[in-house]
Amino acid sequence: MLFRSFQTQPEHEEWWISRRPDLLLRKDGVLVEDPAWPGEYLLDIGTRKKRQSLMVVLGRWIDQCARSGFQAVEADNVDSWQRSLGLLTRADARKMSRLITKHAHTRGLASAQKNAVELVGERRKIGWDFAIIEGCFEFDECDEFSRAYKHGILAVEYELDTRSEEH
Repeated sequence: MLFRSFQTQPEHEEWWISRRPDLLLRKDGVLVEDPAWPGEYLLDIGTRKKRQSLMVVLGRWIDQCARSGFQAVEADNVDSWQRSLGLLTRADARKMSRLITKHAHTRGLASAQKNAVELVGERRKIGWDFAIIEGCFEFDECDEFSRAYKHGILAVEYELDTRSEEH
């Protein structure tokens, strides 16, 4: 099951604002929005306390996946630190990923790395079992993921809709 564990989804923004506003990343009091995905706000994984608080929410989702018979989870937007205006670091993403993976494993679920080629060398330390890659040919990342995961890769490539005027 895919779930956003590093940033919100537009349809869930109000839930986060009303129930866990303390976990939304802010700069000068303003929510930090992903510039590529309007309406998606970054979650604050910048401290141990924030990551632990976030795991209370994410842990429930992971538990639901296990109860529902899922075999694995993948935490989307692990690379959000790159869009955090310098407020989050790669180390923050690694630590959060480790918490998610550890929780998934305690529930009998595999955990996937989603994109973020910068973290592929830390795969074993984080504990990821396989990778889901979007656009590895487009971004020339296939070889690096293949070396780390051998046969444990699901690759997704998107085709541009040439009928669309938005190219």
